[in-house]
Amino acid sequence: MKTKAFVLVFSLCLTARFFAADLSVYAAASLTDAMTEIGAAYEKENGEKLQFNFGASSTLARQIEEGAPADLFLSADEAKMDALEKEGLLLPGTRRSLLSNLLVIVVAADANMVAKSASDLTKPEYKKIALAEPQTVPAGIYAKEYLQKRGLWDALKEKVVPTENVRAALAAVHAFCWA
Repeated sequence: MKTKAFVLVFSLCLTARFFAADLSVYAAASLTDAMTEIGAAYEKENGEKLQFNFGASSTLARQIEEGAPADLFLSADEAKMDALEKEGLLLPGTRRSLLSNLLVIVVAADANMVAKSASDLTKPEYKKIALAEPQTVPAGIYAKEYLQKRGLWDALKEKVVPTENVRAALAAVHAFCWA
């Protein structure tokens, strides 16, 4: 049911392309699983081929600024979309807010520790914190801002293991659990 709803939204977003045979879809790395599933359903229903480019929203936006041909861009970063729109790189009237991010704390299911709040991360048993790059990746930027507002960033920044994107942060958590 959810996939059909996303396919409908996805189909509506692609109408500006006027039924081209191949569509170039740039999407935030955090959307890889969802977009791969949605894309397969879309291709099956419409017979069109989708070419995905997943990565950090900042990297994808930079590629578009440099002339990369994107038919659809699903960004995790509103500021990057604002900049692309200001530069005239979006088709007027096509921009839509479809999704949102949610910050979460992930620990191994079999861990002896359970973080009940972000302040728990200051405890010594939390030795490493995988975080999407807090200078450039939207989820990392949002996480850093959240931690700063709560007065926790200075206590945690030495524990942060910055990653290229949120998928890499999840992979790092998995690696920490098996290290």
